[in-house]
Amino acid sequence: MKIKLLFVLACCLVLSSCVFDVNDNSVFLDEYYFLNVSNASYINNSLICTIGNSCVDGFISDLMSRDNVWTGVNYFLNDVVIGSGNFTENVYVNGNLSFETPHLFGYDTSTQEFMVLGVAQVMNLSNTDYDSHQMSLVANQNLTFERVGHYKISVSPEFYQDSGNDKWITFWLQKNGVDVPWSNSRYTMDNGEYTAPKISWETTISNPSTDSVRVMWLSDSTDSQIIAVTGLTCPTRPSIPSVIVDVEWISNGI
Repeated sequence: MKIKLLFVLACCLVLSSCVFDVNDNSVFLDEYYFLNVSNASYINNSLICTIGNSCVDGFISDLMSRDNVWTGVNYFLNDVVIGSGNFTENVYVNGNLSFETPHLFGYDTSTQEFMVLGVAQVMNLSNTDYDSHQMSLVANQNLTFERVGHYKISVSPEFYQDSGNDKWITFWLQKNGVDVPWSNSRYTMDNGEYTAPKISWETTISNPSTDSVRVMWLSDSTDSQIIAVTGLTCPTRPSIPSVIVDVEWISNGI
């Protein structure tokens, strides 16, 4: 029976959609349809398709409920493309599982000078060769999102004090141009001193079309810098970016 079922499913993979009726003592599948599914939701044990009219509720849940068929479903699921899924019960995977969540990793290769006392500046990410999925960098400063959810934002600036002692530098997170409460940190530096802190924040994105975040910084000295360092030798080693940023999606929860 499994061989017969797999043959039918294989045919469906080729034809993109089909109807089949299989009956015996161990399996009952009555006029269920198969096709490669995109933008689908799996809710309350039902597969709800948002494209075409070739899906019938319950196809996947019916197969999953039958232990004697489950080993064959593996072949069926290998070629299903599901845009989004919401599972209300356990999911068991016997084999490889691949997925990609929203993320962005980037850095800045320029030295940023602190310009005006008492006026906060935006940290830049001037290098456009950043790695991302469902996230973008706008105007070298604003991180934007394509998906709602809970995000972790990690930033590491390379601070340098060009002259003066006992000078402070501070940086924090803004969301939609508004300071995020309790997101600030402060560092005291002397002449010729470097420091490269790493701070992580968590934030929620509920309106991807309008929400954005950025990092602000402030100093009590115009000799403070966020510095990029190149030409490192003895031994030769990689250059140091002025800012490193790493953003990752944690969950859909908002």
